Amino acid sequence: MNKYLFIILRLLKINFKDFFFLSFNTIYSIVITSLTVVFILITFSVNLSFKEIIKTKIIKHDGYVEIYDSSLNHDYSIIDEENYKLNNRFNVSPLISKEVIVRYKSRTEACYVKMTDFDLDVFNLSDIIINGELNQRGLVVGHKLFKKLNLKLNDNLNIIYEKDGQFSVFKIPIVGVFKTSIADFDKYNIYCDLSINDNILFNSQKTYILNFNDSQKIDPLFKMNEHDFSHYFWYEKYDNFLYWLNSYDYPINLLLMFIIGVCLVNIVSSFYIDSMYRIKDLNLLSFLGMSKSMLSFLLCLRYAVIVFLGCIAGFLIVYFFQLVQNNYSLIAIPEYIYYMKYLPVSVNFIHCIILLTFLMVFSFIFNFFIFHLVIKKEIRIEK
Repeated sequence: MNKYLFIILRLLKINFKDFFFLSFNTIYSIVITSLTVVFILITFSVNLSFKEIIKTKIIKHDGYVEIYDSSLNHDYSIIDEENYKLNNRFNVSPLISKEVIVRYKSRTEACYVKMTDFDLDVFNLSDIIINGELNQRGLVVGHKLFKKLNLKLNDNLNIIYEKDGQFSVFKIPIVGVFKTSIADFDKYNIYCDLSINDNILFNSQKTYILNFNDSQKIDPLFKMNEHDFSHYFWYEKYDNFLYWLNSYDYPINLLLMFIIGVCLVNIVSSFYIDSMYRIKDLNLLSFLGMSKSMLSFLLCLRYAVIVFLGCIAGFLIVYFFQLVQNNYSLIAIPEYIYYMKYLPVSVNFIHCIILLTFLMVFSFIFNFFIFHLVIKKEIRIEK
């Protein structure tokens, strides 16, 4: 065992003075592996973090699920029971929503008014108010709509809505402006307190909106019992948007697989060059009694160690980059394109282990086959 360890250490030794080419080939393999790991983990992490942030933001400010009574018996006591069974994980608020047209001076826009109990703040509007306040006497509008209509706080906005086949107009002041950085969301959504409905009297069906009471523990995949009520989940409401969001996974994953393939080709080619350069040493070890199978194992193990070192170096670079980016926000991105101000980076340790295992196993297998298909034929002396 000691002699095999000695051989492995000798093969891994870097000596630019006496073995410049072999040392350079080793360093080159480590660097290429590190760059591959860095690119794959950062790209994968940014893609997953981007989608997770968007989904969390949608749920946080538009609710997890709407519940309405499809049987028309209007007995909403079961909602309180369901909320209790969920260990008070959700806030529950009545909800009245209506498609309307808003007008200010000569500017108009089609919008979606949502009436809830502002005291419950089920949409977490208090976290995204950038101007004014969350006030029961008026409307809270999105930042994009506020700019498009050239509004100011306390301006009266005309709400045009249909009721019983007739259009009615009601004026309500603007008391607050919110900003989620999701362009369409900030352009078409308007919120107000349920007490305003006493004056407007929408004839829309009354539903209930459920949302997580802890915005730090939002779970987009949470499952709940449906009872006798109809549920309209957030992913059903945004299915087209989610389809668009997930459509980018295929080209990204294809690119990452191509990069992994290039990395493996580089490792195999470096292994072949390194082994052929050492052919005299391999012949000598064979002459001294070492079998070709053991030679192939030692050479493949050597490159598995090189891949391991390259992966570890890549992990350190990625985690350092994550630390710097998340603390100092060095890389800014267009907010209304990506729905956030800075590049999100959140590397999953499990992904690191999977990538490390994948590269080590496949590099070992490919190198093993290269040895037995090509290099083995060049070793001519065996005891």
